[in-house]
Amino acid sequence: MSITAVVTGAVLMGTGSLRWSLLPVRTITGPGEQFRGQDMPVDAFMTDMGVQNAAGDRFVFPQCLPDRMPGAYCPTDLEVTNWYVDFHPYAHFWYVQLIETGIVLALTAGAACAAFRVLRRLAA
Repeated sequence: MSITAVVTGAVLMGTGSLRWSLLPVRTITGPGEQFRGQDMPVDAFMTDMGVQNAAGDRFVFPQCLPDRMPGAYCPTDLEVTNWYVDFHPYAHFWYVQLIETGIVLALTAGAACAAFRVLRRLAA
């Protein structure tokens, strides 16, 4: 029983940490250093936010804005050209739930198959 609890907890933690990596995010960008929120849907789930330089390298939002976080590491030659926000629209919710359910059902089928094989060997 305790092994079942540990395995169930591991599966739940694993799928929970991978949940929003199952579908690609959508990205919006805009000029300047600060995201204002006007282009993002109200019911979206934001996964990442930050600033970019002209080459397209991404930096964590407060990391490269010295007036907001003094002493933070930031390349000296960085020129922030725009901000970016990665998000999942509300429509992704049910797709992610279905994919996650399929993964858990496949693991359950594998566990049931293994249990029947073990029982068949023990009975013979």
